[in-house]
Amino acid sequence: MLVHPAGIRIIQATIVERSVCLPNPLVLPRTLTLCCLLQTIGVSESNLHGSSVRKEVRVHCGKRGSMRARVPLVMVTMTTIFAVCSVVSGTANRTPVEDVLSLVPLQLGSPQIWFTDWDALKAATGFSWVNSRTPIDLKLAFARRLNQDLAAAAAYGIEFFRGHAETWGFDFTDLSWEAEILGHGLAPFRVLKFRDGFDLSPLVAVLGERGFVQTESFGVTVYQRDLALGSDWLRTTELAIHHTAVFADGLLVLSSSPGAVEAVLATQAGESPSLSEHPFAARLLSHLRSPHTGVLLLDPSFCLRLAASDPMELLLLGDASRLAEELQTSSGTAMDPYFAFGLGIRFALDPATGEVTSEGAFVMEYGDVDAANENLAARETLAAAGAGTRSPEPLFVLDQAEVVDGAILLRVTPLERRPTNLLRMLLYADLPFAACD
Repeated sequence: MLVHPAGIRIIQATIVERSVCLPNPLVLPRTLTLCCLLQTIGVSESNLHGSSVRKEVRVHCGKRGSMRARVPLVMVTMTTIFAVCSVVSGTANRTPVEDVLSLVPLQLGSPQIWFTDWDALKAATGFSWVNSRTPIDLKLAFARRLNQDLAAAAAYGIEFFRGHAETWGFDFTDLSWEAEILGHGLAPFRVLKFRDGFDLSPLVAVLGERGFVQTESFGVTVYQRDLALGSDWLRTTELAIHHTAVFADGLLVLSSSPGAVEAVLATQAGESPSLSEHPFAARLLSHLRSPHTGVLLLDPSFCLRLAASDPMELLLLGDASRLAEELQTSSGTAMDPYFAFGLGIRFALDPATGEVTSEGAFVMEYGDVDAANENLAARETLAAAGAGTRSPEPLFVLDQAEVVDGAILLRVTPLERRPTNLLRMLLYADLPFAACD
């Protein structure tokens, strides 16, 4: 059995506590953060489809068969990498995702990046002015728009949205962007970039009051303390707060493990190579077109851990008659592994109607045009259904399927203006079109 790299991730919540073992899902960093927010702002538990706030989430992945022999050996042996969205430490000429890549150690195995561009999400809803000092009723109005029209793959402290700013001096409405990173070899860590001019001194003062020791590593101030499981304040934020590196430009790197923070600081100081050097990272980012929220998985074994990786199994679980007919008439049925997978979602505000529109993209990086073309027909056929094996109704419309520079790109539009459904499909490893054998 493949186990989530973070082991058992504890998510604390003030409303509901339960233990849930997700059924054979993808390796995941957390429950869908938006569900936690909905519980916090008062949406009934019955509307959350059984995935609301959890105190413990045990995540396991089913082991599938080995990759096809003809897949390049580097696909199995290389150290894989990840990427994410937004601006870090004084690098005006780089995109936000490139800046995040520059912070992540290259040796991180099977990396995942879950990211949110809060500036883009606020702009898409007309809430660019919202921050932690905004009256609570207006903050909740933004949160409701977040549920109705948007999606957030990462949201620091969202389980504690109502009181986080009062307790720690900030909440996710103060962020320009953020990312949550997981992988083999390091504990999970978070990267938070605050909006320009944000004052971090209240956070620093609170850390001192709660017994955090100030140190310095690679020229960056770090606040850390032993795990405080019995402290009341621990029930008001993420475990990652225990080791917090504070950059001078409003960037935080946080983790429950000092080793993860130290590795990131060594990488940003140039002492070890970063994921910026991985060739498939740049390919994936270019094909996702600067998404506002999304997930990047640079792990060749990702598709083997999906719920159903046999096309015939997918037919039995889905609309068998229609999909079988379409697959039989398609030009190919190859479902081979690939180097990297990405999900990206972009949002736009229609000034005439005030409505938010969204568009999504699924990307599978093969690195070879012939291999991608051989796999396009089967993946396009399955994606055309717009549904997963667990969702009886379509969740998206497939707008375009094509091969670009050795990658399969599936451009989609979420149905009923629910982009969260795209994240939910990934959360539950319910992506038939992305599976492989």
